[in-house]
Amino acid sequence: MKKNLYLLTFTALVFAACHKTDKPAPPPPAPPTGTATGTAVGKQLSATDSLSSFNNYFKTAIFTDEDVAAGITVFAPSNTSFGGLAALANGGFPDSSSLKDYIVKGLIKAADLTNNKSLTTLSGKTLTVTVNGSITLVNGVAINTTPFTGDNFILYGASQLQNAAASFSYTVWDASQSTASLPKGVVVSGATVALYNSQESYASGDQAVYSVTTNNDGVAVFNGVMPRTYYVVASKGTISNVFKVYIEVYNGTYIGYAPDNVTDNNGMVKFKDLNMDQIVNLADIGPVPSLQVTAARDAGTNTTILMGTSFKPLKTAADAQSVLNGGYGANLSIPYNSMLAIDGMLSDDAVCGSQTSFCPYDSYTFGATDNNISTLWSTTYALIGNLNRVLNDVPAMDIAADQKADLIAQAKGLRAYVYLIMGQYFGDLPVHKNLSSSLFPNINRSTTTQIYNMIVADLTAALADLPATRANGNINLTKNAALGLLAKAALWKKDYSALQGYTNQIMTGSSYSLTATNSWLTSASNAENIWAPAFSTISILFSWYYSGQFTPTTVTVVPVLRYGQILLMDAEAQIALGNFANAQTDINALLTRRGQSTVSFSTTQDAMAALRTAWQTETYRQGDRFINLTRWGIANQVLAPSGYNNYNSLLPIPMSLISSYPNLVQNPGY
Repeated sequence: MKKNLYLLTFTALVFAACHKTDKPAPPPPAPPTGTATGTAVGKQLSATDSLSSFNNYFKTAIFTDEDVAAGITVFAPSNTSFGGLAALANGGFPDSSSLKDYIVKGLIKAADLTNNKSLTTLSGKTLTVTVNGSITLVNGVAINTTPFTGDNFILYGASQLQNAAASFSYTVWDASQSTASLPKGVVVSGATVALYNSQESYASGDQAVYSVTTNNDGVAVFNGVMPRTYYVVASKGTISNVFKVYIEVYNGTYIGYAPDNVTDNNGMVKFKDLNMDQIVNLADIGPVPSLQVTAARDAGTNTTILMGTSFKPLKTAADAQSVLNGGYGANLSIPYNSMLAIDGMLSDDAVCGSQTSFCPYDSYTFGATDNNISTLWSTTYALIGNLNRVLNDVPAMDIAADQKADLIAQAKGLRAYVYLIMGQYFGDLPVHKNLSSSLFPNINRSTTTQIYNMIVADLTAALADLPATRANGNINLTKNAALGLLAKAALWKKDYSALQGYTNQIMTGSSYSLTATNSWLTSASNAENIWAPAFSTISILFSWYYSGQFTPTTVTVVPVLRYGQILLMDAEAQIALGNFANAQTDINALLTRRGQSTVSFSTTQDAMAALRTAWQTETYRQGDRFINLTRWGIANQVLAPSGYNNYNSLLPIPMSLISSYPNLVQNPGY
């Protein structure tokens, strides 16, 4: 009976089981996502011959699902990065990094690799992207921005291993301190040695990739530098190992001298004679050669760097004052005398007579090949370069602060004067920023407004530091000389409010006075003269221009600024501002000095007529007439019978400059 019950129960269970819904067997577990992505990358590496060395390391990779959930981006160094090096004992790369230093979470497209972008690797390290033109670098290593792609990865080929090179160092010397016993000069502590991605990167003002300061022994040690080639720049203050002649960039680099890495007898780095003519001069300049270092995994090195300057620096106050004295004297003597004569010939003050070299100005037949004009340009721009040297070198001098400020003020004042004279006769001008006598190859002309603003800025800065008086009288610049030049600049640009402010300061705050007629032409120290530098002394070459013109006075000096001119400029400003009574006072003081009848006027027309007569009488053959006629807009009316054309209001730019500097444009009509 029990047996039958057992069979019945078993049969019922089987029957019940046969009537339940059938279920499929579960599928085998899928391989981890990480493994699938790793396999896909491995297949791509196996198919890419240039990345096979990296693939040998990649085969050891183990990825988690979290690692690859958003995809991965791999920066794979090419075979040449490894050379014959084998994996380290710990399985790491030859540069002591791990495989995951080369892999970033997420799919980083080429468009995402923007300058200064930071990426975090699977190992937690930071990779920095640098874009230099068409080259993209990751931690200083160039990559091919055309990647291999898969469903869950992007693979870039890289030129080198990513991580640090061996330590290397530089010993930096100041070659400008060279002596017979110290041929390299002295080692420099506190100098900056900087590594740039390229010379173009440095010239563009990009931030250095690495920068180290030299220690007390003059040594800068670099650790942890990413392997690649860098442009090396050492500098401290105004000295450097980049011997550039121009501060501007030309075709992506600086132009300058190639150093021989030795010093000459003057304590300067010796430069290469590139054209082999036995001298080193501006004919030997070219793109500044690159001092490069290739940071590698091999043993580090120590290299010597000599610093200096392209131009022998001015080291003392006497050096700087010597340059300034050249500006007050010989460097402007011929140009100043020439322009006095040229102004007279261009205007109705003079005729050329037997001085045939000046007759083309008298007849307005001069052109862009005129020798006087060429000399004017070459001498004035050479002087500007020298004045720029003063401004460059004086700040680093170990001299009293007030002496330093005075030297800088004199240089700015002289530079402003040169630009003012040139601007009045030539209009738009190239602005020379460099220390050389040669203009920058790509230089162009700045507008007269820009030139005027620069003149005002220089003179205003000079005004603050120039003394009220000097022991040498009216030869070197003073505050009143700066105010007078500011007044001349304001008159040139018809800024009458500013002009009246400058003249008022001179008239109310100085001891200048009107002296006997023409006596200012006999002595620089005459009480009427505000600024009569050495270059305003009339040389024997130009005595013909004044012979018999001021009998019985013999002209020995034509001052740049005197009190009579201040009264004339003030009168012109007062008329423009509608202050006729003040203008009458100014003009009548000059007429009374000459024993002439005074004038009165109540209209602008009458006032200007009186002023123009006073200007011509007071400044006859003293360099103001032609400028006044063009400023007043009556040059054509007065000078047309002599052949004047409207374009003659400006002189031509020398053809030699137009030919040498492609961005300089000639004045119309020439």
